[in-house]
Amino acid sequence: MHFGAANSVLTNLGRGDDAVDPSVPSDVLIQLINCLRALIAENSMDIKPTLILNGDIFEFALSTDNLAAMAFQRFLELAMPRAKNDRLFAPKIVYIPGNHDHHLWESAREIQYANFLTTIPSEQFVEEPWHTTKMIDPTDVPSLFADAVIRRCDWLSDVSVMTVYPNLAIIGDTKLIVFTHGHFTEEIYSLMSTLADTMFPERARPTTTHQWEAENFAWIDFFWSTMGRSGPVGPDVELIYEMMQDPNKFGGFVGETASTLMKMYGGGFGRHFGWVLAILVRSMVAGRLERAQPKKELSDDGAGLRRYLQVPVLGQLKEELNGRSVSEDISVVFGHTHKPFQQMMKMENFFAPYIRVYNSGGWVVDRPRPQSLYGGAVILLDEHLDAVSLRMYNESEQSTDYSVAVGAAGPPPNSPSLFFSQINSLVKPQSSPWSDFSKAVAAAVVAHTRKLAAALSKGS
Repeated sequence: MHFGAANSVLTNLGRGDDAVDPSVPSDVLIQLINCLRALIAENSMDIKPTLILNGDIFEFALSTDNLAAMAFQRFLELAMPRAKNDRLFAPKIVYIPGNHDHHLWESAREIQYANFLTTIPSEQFVEEPWHTTKMIDPTDVPSLFADAVIRRCDWLSDVSVMTVYPNLAIIGDTKLIVFTHGHFTEEIYSLMSTLADTMFPERARPTTTHQWEAENFAWIDFFWSTMGRSGPVGPDVELIYEMMQDPNKFGGFVGETASTLMKMYGGGFGRHFGWVLAILVRSMVAGRLERAQPKKELSDDGAGLRRYLQVPVLGQLKEELNGRSVSEDISVVFGHTHKPFQQMMKMENFFAPYIRVYNSGGWVVDRPRPQSLYGGAVILLDEHLDAVSLRMYNESEQSTDYSVAVGAAGPPPNSPSLFFSQINSLVKPQSSPWSDFSKAVAAAVVAHTRKLAAALSKGS
C-alpha cells in the first residue's frame, strides 16, 4: 500500500510544491474501503475478518515517518470507525513487514529479544537474537510504531498489531497457505550474501530464513527502509528509486557512483570493492529488478519465488511441522513485484508438485506511462482457506479499461469454488461502489504518471 509515498494511489497527492497531503484520504482509498465494506456486509458469519498486511504498508524509503503515519491513520479512520459494528476487521491485525517497512521488523525484533531476556535466569548463557518469528502459530510480537498510530484513534483501544516476519503459515484441515512479502524472491535483497559468496567462495551459503535475514537485514534496512528519513538526503534517494525504473539511467548512476568510490578510496581493495559492488548492483537492479520489468508477470518465470520457497521456507516449515504432514493443496500469497496475478505454478522439491500463487500488486505508479501488468489486488480467504483475488485495477491508457475483476488460481473455470462463486456474484463492476473505485483509480494513475514523468525529466 506504500502509505506516505507520493507514487502510491492510496496516498493523497498535495498541491503545488507539496508532494503529498495525508491530512485527508485519497479518493482511491475512500472508494477501496467502500468496496470492502460492501463485500464484508454480505459475510454469512457474524465474525469480523482478520486483516493481514503483507508488507510495504508504511513507506519508509520514499517518505518520512510523519507522512506514512498520517496516511495509515486515514486508512484506520475509514476502515475502523468509532461504531464497532461498522468496523471492517477484527481487533488483532497481522503485520508482515516488507522491504520498504523493514525497519518495523527491526524494532519488533528487539522487543521480541528483550521479552526473552526477562524470562531466563541471570546466570544462564544468553543466546543470540532471532532474525525471524515462528511461521506457524507465531508469538504475538507488537509493533510499537503501528500501535502508536492506532492509539491516535482513541476509540481503537482494543485494536493492536501482531508482527510476523518474514513468513506466516496457516494450516487448515485440507489446505496450507503461506504469506510472505516477497522481497527475498529477488537477488538484490540478499546482496550481502552474494557479495560474501563472491569474496569468500568456499564459505557455507545460507539456507535458512534466519540466515538469509541475519546476513542481509542491515542492507535491507539501510537502503530500502530508512533512507527516506535521512534528512535532506531523502528526496535524492526518491529520485534514485525513480531512476531504477529506467535501466539505462540507473546503470549510468551506478557507474558514476563506482567511479567516485574508486577516486575517493583508491588502492587495490578500494578499486576491487567498487567494481564488485557496481557490477553486482547493476546486474541485479538495473537489469532484473522485477518492478522494472513491464512485459511479464514474473520476468524470471518464477525462479526466484521457487528458490525462496524450496530452500528457506521449506526448511522452516519442516522444522516447525516437526513431522506432521500437510495437504498438497497449498497457496502462497505475496506482493512486492507490483504486478498482481494468480496462477498455478509448478513446484518441484516442495510439499506439492503444483501450488496456487497469488500476488497482490503494489498500488503505486512505477513508470511514466501506464503499464497493463501493474496494479493492485486484495486477496480474500474464507474459513476453509479458499483464496480469491479481487483484482481492483490494472493500469491502462484508456479510462474505460478500468474494471474490478475476480480471479482464482485454479480450479478450472468450469468448476469454481463456492467462495469464488460467492465473491463473483457480489462484485458488479459496472455498478457502485465498484464503478466509483474504477473511476477514481483511473484518474489517480493519470495524475501519478504525469508526476513521475516530470521527476524523471528533472533527474535526467
